[in-house]
Amino acid sequence: MSSIAGELNSTWTAQWYQAASGTRRADAWAERLRYFTALSELLAELVPGDRRQLLQIAPPGLVTEVARRAQFAAHETLYKRFRPDWEGPIARWAGDDDTVKPRGALVAEAKIVSFWPYRDNVVRLAGQPDARLQDVAEAYLLALAEWASDDIPLAACRPAGPPACVAEDMAVIAASWLGRALSGRVISTPGPDLLADQAEQLGRLAGSVVRQLLENPELPAAKVAETAGGDLGRLLADPTDPVVEQLARAAGQLCDRLACPGPADPPVTAPQARRLLAVLAPLATRLSALTAE
Repeated sequence: MSSIAGELNSTWTAQWYQAASGTRRADAWAERLRYFTALSELLAELVPGDRRQLLQIAPPGLVTEVARRAQFAAHETLYKRFRPDWEGPIARWAGDDDTVKPRGALVAEAKIVSFWPYRDNVVRLAGQPDARLQDVAEAYLLALAEWASDDIPLAACRPAGPPACVAEDMAVIAASWLGRALSGRVISTPGPDLLADQAEQLGRLAGSVVRQLLENPELPAAKVAETAGGDLGRLLADPTDPVVEQLARAAGQLCDRLACPGPADPPVTAPQARRLLAVLAPLATRLSALTAE
């Protein structure tokens, strides 16, 4: 699994984090961590004592209040650091995407930085030569559950849910899953949307882990991750080759038609039956040989 560790270390977010937290930017990074600490303190004060059904926190004037707590004389000083045109020593994670406003950029980075130590443990596991994809994916969901459980207020901050880097990481896991299937000849002709669909399903599963903890923060993180493990196992099972799937479906439909023929013409004529037998006989022989291996 060393290859998946390399891919996890090469995502957009991983490269941003490595550059942002580098020693040449130590002072700027320490300042940025001060913003995130101020945000966490603000959110923690807004959490009700019983922490039940904490689906979303949306404090008004969030950037202004964070700037005050971070001891900036004017909130504009903090705003400009999270604008698309910012050219300071640390580029914002959202880059020049002007659809991501300063508030959203600040919250996104805070979640990523908070989650990073949990993610690092997963990357280390992925770097082990004997680590299986299933093990890495399960460890990732557990790390995500532990992060959400440890920092419910930040996980609930609008937009509530996992850090934005999770979608990238799920795409890496999906690509590894597809690569395994191709190298093992489990499938030979993947559909054009297979990888994107797998990444999306994995992303939804990761989001459900955080959502469960926001709905019931008292749930043990390990229990939530374990429950998600069943769905994860099904998602990471070897995919079926589209050709095999189509043939199995067609054969099943034909069997149904032969079992319940219509009142008039037979569902298959004698010439058609002979043609099918000529095609299927060698296929049956080869399939039998595969099952005997």
